[in-house]
Amino acid sequence: MRDVRTAGQRLRRKERKRLEVEGQPLPRRRAYRAAQAVLDQGIHLWKMADNKTRLALMLLGPLNALLLALLANMEIFDAIPQRERFAIIVGVVVYTGSAMAMFMLAIVTLRPEETKALFTEPRADDHDAPLGVRHYEDILRQDIEEYTRAWQRVTRAQLVAEVAEQAHAVAEANRRKFRALYYLFQGLLGMFALAVVLMVSIGGTLVLEGDSEKIELKRGKFHGKITIPAIIHPSSTPIPAASGTGRDWARFPPVVDVSTKEEVVGLGDVHGTYDRVVHLLETGGLIRADRHAPGGFAWTGGKRTLVSVGDLIDKGPQSLEVLDLMMSLQRQAPAAGGAVIVTLGNHEAEFLAHPGKKKAIEFERELDARGIDYRDVAAGKNEYGQFMLGMPLAARVNGWFFAHGGSTSGQSLKQLAQHFREVVDSGRWKNPFLVGDDSLLEARKWWKDGSDARDLSALPAGHIVFGHDPGAFRDKGTIQARNDGRLFLIDVGMTRAFDYSKGALLLIDRKDGQDIATSMDSSGARHEVWRGKAS
Repeated sequence: MRDVRTAGQRLRRKERKRLEVEGQPLPRRRAYRAAQAVLDQGIHLWKMADNKTRLALMLLGPLNALLLALLANMEIFDAIPQRERFAIIVGVVVYTGSAMAMFMLAIVTLRPEETKALFTEPRADDHDAPLGVRHYEDILRQDIEEYTRAWQRVTRAQLVAEVAEQAHAVAEANRRKFRALYYLFQGLLGMFALAVVLMVSIGGTLVLEGDSEKIELKRGKFHGKITIPAIIHPSSTPIPAASGTGRDWARFPPVVDVSTKEEVVGLGDVHGTYDRVVHLLETGGLIRADRHAPGGFAWTGGKRTLVSVGDLIDKGPQSLEVLDLMMSLQRQAPAAGGAVIVTLGNHEAEFLAHPGKKKAIEFERELDARGIDYRDVAAGKNEYGQFMLGMPLAARVNGWFFAHGGSTSGQSLKQLAQHFREVVDSGRWKNPFLVGDDSLLEARKWWKDGSDARDLSALPAGHIVFGHDPGAFRDKGTIQARNDGRLFLIDVGMTRAFDYSKGALLLIDRKDGQDIATSMDSSGARHEVWRGKAS
């Protein structure tokens, strides 16, 4: 029994001793080690916060690539319909603000942390005050002799106090860093979500309703070897058209309206693809190489009528050669009883409206290479400008209405002509009537609501032949009819910027009271697109 009591007493004494030891302050050596461990942990967290911030900056790079792409290609916004454009621009502005805020947060997190000097002269009764032997700011306040003496008299208690102050300063800095890092993390999540929304919105809008052709495709210059004879400037009198009120409307009507018993040939967007259009017209029997003919090619189309729906320039490397060719053929065809009609395209209209802008950069480079000032062209001071300024808005041939974009917005031929004349006479090529999203030159997929029947009735006409959008119908690269032959798409993406095809012509023949529409590709292969009662 006594042994049991003795054992119990020993256990109680050990417990009391343990509690007494645990209740005592740490020895100075252990206190120093503990404080140093806390400081090391704080420095580790400091480095971790900086590393996370650097990672966030790396993630900001790909996220900001979207913003840079949008800012470097402002024509993307021009390709978006007006009603969706405002919301997307607001999204881009918010995205830009978020990106700037994230950069600021990263800068705040990575900034060098400066702390005030910790060392102060100890009071006479405070023997544990720091002597300033650890922190670089305190060290630099002393010369080498003072610093040496400080180490000679420093105590463990003073070292513990100084390490504790350093650990506290690091903890304060870490709190600021991790607070900024938290907001940076939340901001990155928000930017990623907004980037996805913007990409889906822009991509979906362009695919479903947008004007993707307005986006300049940066594919570089075409360096392929062309063996077709170079076009020489015709020596005959330049086509006399002028800007503003100087246009002779009797000679250069706002809308061409003619009838013919001969075949009518429709040509879609050429976009500076000179070699392909030459081969296509040769295959169609409209021209042949002739070094004695003006421009190197002779008109062999006889009494046929060739109608181009515009966009001769841009996207391709030889817009000037294409213009030279069409001007030469336009002069030659009447002598054989034929005609060449070139209607205005949105690229010609936008060049005249905004000369010097990025939209027509390829065309302006060509002009510069020939020593031609693009401003002189836009002002009609040379034959290129006179030719474009003299283009009709549209043409009606045998009840077939040819226009670049196709949408007349329910206007009659007379109304279109009057409005176009007013715009040109005023010199306002920037007028939405010409370059607005819903204009005759710019509109896309306008027929989806059934407005083609309304437009044909108002003109009046039996068919609308248009270009402008090589992806308007399902099968890209081919001439297609839609809505029971009311609509014909003849832009087959022959420019190498799209490269959907090497070109195609729409051949319209009238026989026995019927109109027969046939497609002929660059190889000469033909297939009937539509047949029906003559308009």
